[in-house]
Amino acid sequence: MTIGTRSGSFEGMPANRTFRIVLVSAEERMGLGIRQSQRFSKEVDYDGKEVSVQIDNENPQAEESLNTVTAIQATPANVKLFLGQSSTFTVKAKLADGTIQFVTLDAVCESSDPTVATARDGIIYAGTQQGHADISVTYTDGFGTEHHTVIGVNTTIPTNLYAWKAYDWYRNRVADRLAASDIQYSSKDNTVTITKTGAQNIALRYKEQKYMEPGMKYFVAVATDVSKTKTDSQLWYINGTWVNIVNPADVRTLTDGRIMVAWTIDENKGYALTGETVFGLTSTDSHGRSVISYVGFTSDLNALQREFNAVTTELSAPEARLVKGTTIYALDGTQRSRLAHGVNIVVDDGKAVKVYQK
Repeated sequence: MTIGTRSGSFEGMPANRTFRIVLVSAEERMGLGIRQSQRFSKEVDYDGKEVSVQIDNENPQAEESLNTVTAIQATPANVKLFLGQSSTFTVKAKLADGTIQFVTLDAVCESSDPTVATARDGIIYAGTQQGHADISVTYTDGFGTEHHTVIGVNTTIPTNLYAWKAYDWYRNRVADRLAASDIQYSSKDNTVTITKTGAQNIALRYKEQKYMEPGMKYFVAVATDVSKTKTDSQLWYINGTWVNIVNPADVRTLTDGRIMVAWTIDENKGYALTGETVFGLTSTDSHGRSVISYVGFTSDLNALQREFNAVTTELSAPEARLVKGTTIYALDGTQRSRLAHGVNIVVDDGKAVKVYQK
């Protein structure tokens, strides 16, 4: 290697320099890792005159330093994630003089099962399969020595997923919108009946801590006798976040006459923890009576609409169509003496259909 004669000068320029040349070699553990190498192949003193040196790793030299790495530690050592979620971690190098150095971004990570979890740049990502994976963390110090540690990752599907339960939705905290006497629940039909006139006074609030499946793009409410005008419906809180006043992106009429109101949301990465959600609809009934039969999330409005339409059948005179031997059940399996408001399961000759009655 030749260093040429110096050309030019500037005020304060050092007259002499010392160059440490590193010939990278995996076999000799020279020049590996991101950190500046503390081992070098040749040290060259340069005074501005041309100098040529032979570079090899036959007699490598090392810095005289007490700051050699003795071990590395990853924190946390064990991580639990739901599918689609992520978590941060740090890697610290313990030095011989007792000090600590953060080397998270210099460490190389490799997963034993990338479908379960992967890691890079201080972030662990849960994969698409639940299970266990070991993240092997390797840090190569300035002397070319590798240091290892392991992070154990367990990924699962949450068991407490959100599902529509009428009793989970309470009257809105704004006292002048709903009084306790304005709201009634039906455990058999899993519905909420609200009697209140006025704009956005069909208002409900949710505060349970459940998990929402990944891919959800819409927040949906289904009710009878509510306005189809978008400005008559408002979303104020979604999953713990105040969103000001948001009107729905889509309003549709189902085959049984119920109205499906949908707001777009940005919760499509991983299982999201639900939180406070508050919305309001406007009744079109002269007495302000509306029945909410579903509030939830979906990734596909068309698919949800088809699902509602498929499980509901409009009967103009339902009682007249029931014959001897017909049995009626609620969705929870409780037998009924006659058709009730909401969804009924009607069994006749061993065949079951779902019938919706307004």
